[in-house]
Amino acid sequence: MNRRQLLGTGGMAVLGGIAMSGCDLLSTDPGQQESRQGGGTGAKESPMLTDMVKRGDLPPLKERLPRSPLVVKPVDEAGVYGGELRLISVGGPSNVGGNLDRTLAYDHLVRWKPQMTTWTAEDVIPDIAESYSVNDDATEYVFKLRSGMKWSDGEPFTADDIVFWCEDVALNTEITPAMPTWLVAGDEPFTVEKRDDHTVVFRFAGPNGLLLGNLATANGLGPTRHPAHYLRDFHKKYAPDAEEKTKDAGFDSWADFFLQKATPWENPELPVLTAWQVTKAVGDVTDRVVARRNPYYWKVDTAGRQLPYIDEVSTQLVADNEVAKLKTLGGDVDLVYSTITMDIRDKPLIARGRQEGKYQILDLTYEDSNTMAFAVNLTHRDRQMRRVFRDINFRIGLSHAMNRQEIIDTVFLRQGELHQIAPHPDTVYYNEKLATQYTEYSVETANRYLDRVLPDKDGDGARLGPDGQPFRFNVDAMSDIRARDIACLEMMREHFKAVGIDMRIKSETSTLFWERVDANFHDACVFGSGGGLDPVYQHDFMVPLAITAIPWSNWYDAGGLRGPIPKDAVGPFEEPPPAAREQMSLYEQLKSTANGEEQTDLMKRIIAIAQEQFWYIGISLPKGNYGVVSNRLHNVQNPMIDDWPWQTPGPTTMAQYFIREGEAS
Repeated sequence: MNRRQLLGTGGMAVLGGIAMSGCDLLSTDPGQQESRQGGGTGAKESPMLTDMVKRGDLPPLKERLPRSPLVVKPVDEAGVYGGELRLISVGGPSNVGGNLDRTLAYDHLVRWKPQMTTWTAEDVIPDIAESYSVNDDATEYVFKLRSGMKWSDGEPFTADDIVFWCEDVALNTEITPAMPTWLVAGDEPFTVEKRDDHTVVFRFAGPNGLLLGNLATANGLGPTRHPAHYLRDFHKKYAPDAEEKTKDAGFDSWADFFLQKATPWENPELPVLTAWQVTKAVGDVTDRVVARRNPYYWKVDTAGRQLPYIDEVSTQLVADNEVAKLKTLGGDVDLVYSTITMDIRDKPLIARGRQEGKYQILDLTYEDSNTMAFAVNLTHRDRQMRRVFRDINFRIGLSHAMNRQEIIDTVFLRQGELHQIAPHPDTVYYNEKLATQYTEYSVETANRYLDRVLPDKDGDGARLGPDGQPFRFNVDAMSDIRARDIACLEMMREHFKAVGIDMRIKSETSTLFWERVDANFHDACVFGSGGGLDPVYQHDFMVPLAITAIPWSNWYDAGGLRGPIPKDAVGPFEEPPPAAREQMSLYEQLKSTANGEEQTDLMKRIIAIAQEQFWYIGISLPKGNYGVVSNRLHNVQNPMIDDWPWQTPGPTTMAQYFIREGEAS
């Protein structure tokens, strides 16, 4: 795990001048139906913990829980204790951390609701924090912690731990060379004040309207993942022998050694607040990460029974997506969401295997705004290419030249509908004009628009560029992780040829793809497009900040709206045109308000400009996305949102999942 993953990076929602406590998972209703199988619902803790208490190895339950544990209402029924939850992760040790953060470790100060509506602070609820309040201008956030809450080693969790994270991790430039933007407002970093042992205050120099939402995403890991009593032993500020320990461990710097010690997937000794604690770590001589229940976990069900129900979670690491599919078909995996690529073309095979594999289909509400984002490089290094690509008539012409229905029928097995890159129809951000414009397949219309940009042709009907030479461009695509894009491009190449455009496919690994795109060396490229559900937090495809204009994105990230670019900033840079600058300015206003309605209105204005400018070209609205849940696993929310900022499946509270063995198909 790198520093970026450890401390967090992304964005979310807000409230102004309100106090918030409780959540829609909370319940005082003890009348949950009881399971009829082993373990019973009468026991208040797992039998394995009861045995430890009897042996004197663990304090009684009442001494392990906080005074106000978070009460979780099970999705379907009260569970039974025991069992192993079997997960899978593709990509080996280098990729597993993000998946474990979403499964084993979705316990932050605040969290997203299990069901989302507006993606504002109304969808954020307390979690580790018992309650929170926000002042009117979103410069001060007060979090009340749960009295008596403990780390997995039994040591108290207090305000001191969050202050340690702020002052000695997030604000320590050796550990965190670049401050995450979500912790900066008013051009100054944040501060955290300890008001008392169970109250902390986050303060900002300017309004930070998206803090609560950021804390509910992967960004929120940092504040509650740094036990001061343990990590001070590896921090140069507190440990005189930190450098010596670093050398003995084989690290080049004490900061890198500290980060390894602060990563739960690499260091099983790290105390945690999560439902399970790793016992077999990433890097051990094994292809499996194993975690066991935390005896001090601070959530209970509606009958006061300590969670989690499940004793152990194992995550198998596989390098190949096809191996993961075979294991799913074989019934060796209990839950599959976006941990492996379940293409729509695989769905008939997966569906036929339900009885033998003893699983059911998990319906996923996919967050992508389109099946593929097609982006010409609006900041191309070649002046003539740039001139063509920046002409909206060229982009409209290409869009009309695409036979989307043919692509949908062939590549997506007739699943989906013609759609540009836009928020989903059932969201408050839906813009029908943006979603449907220029989707009609018409060679005649395409030629009419393209003639305004490239009117000259050679004897074979191929269009000539401004220099009089045949106009052609390459499209970079990732062959290793987005092979479906190649199939789409193969069809689009023929569509474009029919209107005199010579498009060529540059198939490459994802590593090479990002090297070229980040350096602004590409003509055009294709990628997945987020923001279908949550454009506030994944706005790169409404504002030209992603693959279509890297120098504009760099300019914005380096503070170009506020003044000169810092000398140490990494480019290339280019000041965007007025329309893009207006979108960026509106987004800065959005981040600076604590009012959810104002945020929504500002995002709609940003989307309206996206409609006018038509920065990106899309194919279709994603349909038929799915996962798998085994018959033995219960209390799984179905359907489920599949979204990176939402941290699927974290907000469904996996601590209330349970295993009932011997389930029939």
